[in-house]
Amino acid sequence: MYKRVGIFGGTFDPPHYGHFQLARKIVEDNIVDSILFIPAYSPPHKIGSLYSDYSIRKKMLDIFISLENKKVAKECFFISDIEAERDDQLSYTYETMNILEDIYPDVKFSIIIGGDSLLNLHTWYRGEDIIKRWNIITYPRDEIVFSKNDILKELKKNWGDDVASHLLESILNYDLFDISSTEIRDEVNKIIKEKGLYKSV
Repeated sequence: MYKRVGIFGGTFDPPHYGHFQLARKIVEDNIVDSILFIPAYSPPHKIGSLYSDYSIRKKMLDIFISLENKKVAKECFFISDIEAERDDQLSYTYETMNILEDIYPDVKFSIIIGGDSLLNLHTWYRGEDIIKRWNIITYPRDEIVFSKNDILKELKKNWGDDVASHLLESILNYDLFDISSTEIRDEVNKIIKEKGLYKSV
């Protein structure tokens, strides 16, 4: 296991190339040494919503990573089943991170989140403890197009000035990795057809 690992969690329903473009850049910019993708087994923010079965989402993620032809992806991208192994409860980030630290005590973990999650971090289970214990890496999302001053004002509504400023500094100065919903659908449908994804599920 690499010494600096970025935890990229999410539903990944579906995964798409934007996820991997972002992950490659974070590694190439030496922010972390590798990326551990963790598909959520039972996402707490999706309670009451429909999402694809875990096995399908995991398989799509496997396929997308296998199709990545960049060296960084082949050497530095990994997938964890950790949340499927604890399927008796909701997939809380705090609990998952605790388990990872127990398994890999010498690894420095960072949590990769989108700008929308940054603004909602105060609603996460033990969000304050997450901020205290782990580094946050925030990537811009097209839904969050505020200026940094506006984001800081929003953060200060739920956090003290010091924490809000710290969280603001977590935002990467990256362009948006934007793929429209149509492009995502076409992209995924092509891969599902080529790989016969649902035939074996």
